[in-house]
Amino acid sequence: MRVSFWSRLKGVGSSLSQRAQPRLALTVRKPKLSAIMAGFFVCLSIPILIFILFYNYLSLSEI
Repeated sequence: MRVSFWSRLKGVGSSLSQRAQPRLALTVRKPKLSAIMAGFFVCLSIPILIFILFYNYLSLSEI
């Protein structure tokens, strides 16, 4: 019985995906709460600091 090229290629692809599955499970995980909180702190503090710099620039340029 002759097996087509595409069916062999499909078999190789499925075996590769089964081998890669444990590695994918290790790389995709939930971030820690401390990392989330640090990200929120950075995302909230940068706009506030930019506003303070802009406000100080405007107030000092009037003087």
